[in-house]
Amino acid sequence: MTSLSNLQAVVADYTHLQHLVDTTCSQTSHLRGDMAIIKEQLHQYTEVSEAIDSISGKMAHVRGELAQVRDDIPKVQSAVQKLKGNLGGTAEESKRSERKEEGGAELFSLGLIAFVAFGTSVLWNRKL
Repeated sequence: MTSLSNLQAVVADYTHLQHLVDTTCSQTSHLRGDMAIIKEQLHQYTEVSEAIDSISGKMAHVRGELAQVRDDIPKVQSAVQKLKGNLGGTAEESKRSERKEEGGAELFSLGLIAFVAFGTSVLWNRKL
């Protein structure tokens, strides 16, 4: 009987071990699935991380360009003020030259009238 008891105990142990092996295989399969999901999530995280790094680099570049623009604003304002001053001076100078031209045209007209009058009087006096 002891052999039969021993055999029954071995069969019970074997059945228990078989159940443990099946459970372990099932859990391993689930773990492999979970690992595949984790691997995919890690891949996505890596892509997101690289995209964030790229955006950060671009933002740093943009910040540098904005700083340069901020530094250039006073220079541009100064140049605009100089241009306004030059344009104002140019406008005043062109008004003066227009006045001179108008004055010159008036003088020329008066001179021409005087010349014609003088010439006419000379001719008039010779005929008489």
